[in-house]
Amino acid sequence: MFTAKLLEYKSGKISKDELENEWYKMMHSKPGNRTERRVFQVPWTTHPISKEMVNLRNNSPVYIKKAITLCIKYAKTWWGKTTDTYLFPSYAIALYLNSLPDRDTPIIQTVNRDNAMSIYHQMEKDTGPSVFVKRIVASDQHTTLGACNGVGKKSPYAACTFSLYHSAVRPYTVGCEKVFEEYLDARLPNLPPMWRKAAYDNLIAFGSGKIDQEVFWDKQCMVMKLGLGLMEPTPYEYWKEKIVVRKPIPGLKHPNPNAAFHFRCSPLMEQWNLDSLISLIQKMIRRSSLFEATWGVCRICMFALFHMETGTDATMWTIYPPAQAKVTNVINRLIVVSAEDLYPDAKMFLDITTTLETARKCLLGLKEPQPADLYIQRFESLVTHLMMVVVSIIERPKQHYIGSRMYKFGKWYEKSKQVNYEVDELNKKRKQADIRTLFNF
Repeated sequence: MFTAKLLEYKSGKISKDELENEWYKMMHSKPGNRTERRVFQVPWTTHPISKEMVNLRNNSPVYIKKAITLCIKYAKTWWGKTTDTYLFPSYAIALYLNSLPDRDTPIIQTVNRDNAMSIYHQMEKDTGPSVFVKRIVASDQHTTLGACNGVGKKSPYAACTFSLYHSAVRPYTVGCEKVFEEYLDARLPNLPPMWRKAAYDNLIAFGSGKIDQEVFWDKQCMVMKLGLGLMEPTPYEYWKEKIVVRKPIPGLKHPNPNAAFHFRCSPLMEQWNLDSLISLIQKMIRRSSLFEATWGVCRICMFALFHMETGTDATMWTIYPPAQAKVTNVINRLIVVSAEDLYPDAKMFLDITTTLETARKCLLGLKEPQPADLYIQRFESLVTHLMMVVVSIIERPKQHYIGSRMYKFGKWYEKSKQVNYEVDELNKKRKQADIRTLFNF
């Protein structure tokens, strides 16, 4: 059991890496359902991770206990439901082993509501980031636009573009620059040493601000071409974008006359796919680009103003449920960003997630029928809290730490895939035998 290993670590008998290895081994120890894309572990309540996270919390310093309690909450909620199933268990052990120390320095920077709304209205009128940022930085292999233009999950560019370009951060956490060497080793084992060094040097040059995003892209394309033998991806100037037709929805209203609801696109007519917009927010926070990150958050916040009018005199507003889901998405993504893109920091994680949960309460408050002025007041509070989070983490040192650990100990996930496959094949053969017996084959 992991608890025994935890006691050995506390007594100095095993190292950090050995304890972390045992954690990942335990985390992938109970493979359940298997799909073509991934393995889902058995339910949270029967998986040992549910108890071991509690034990880990109980053996942690006080300031880390609260942060790991939140990890337990999010892990339980998202277990088996999203691609972030293993994020918060991974973040919990990272906090225990490597969290930055506790301190009194405030994490959350206060943003005045009037200033927040002034910025929101400016962003509402702005058409947003450049075409390069939209198509190359934001539209990675996980997005519709990226897949449409040959860099989707099934393309040869999927793993390498993410590893070499999309996972880049700016600025690096001081003293943790070497994390990316392990990350590249794990993600691109076939990349020759000379080109792996070139790729790493490019990541460091970008992270230290010596080159911009476009030069960085060109350099990493050269690594893909000469190091991996791939043709360069289609130049972004020639990418195709599908024109989305927006049909009016009876009874649905928005204060901005140019806003129209579509479940796959931004509220205005810039033709931004929603998945690229969410990706933009994470990539721009990851790279400390305040304007682009703020613009993306404001675009998503616009969904919260899609409302239906109720009451005898049609003066009561209530949020349009599909639009509410879009804002929930960005709140959840910001929680992921705080764990995935910043170096493990218990105080930061606690303060950021507390602010985001306050924003979630503001959003949920829009579900009940209410006077328009109260609705707008709650909307402004939602925008203010989300903007406070972006401002508070945008300049913080970044590091794709959790991603590197998941790949370092990824052998246990691969083993769980194989075990599950063997179980599936055994069950399949048993079912076939039962059918043959039933029909006397």
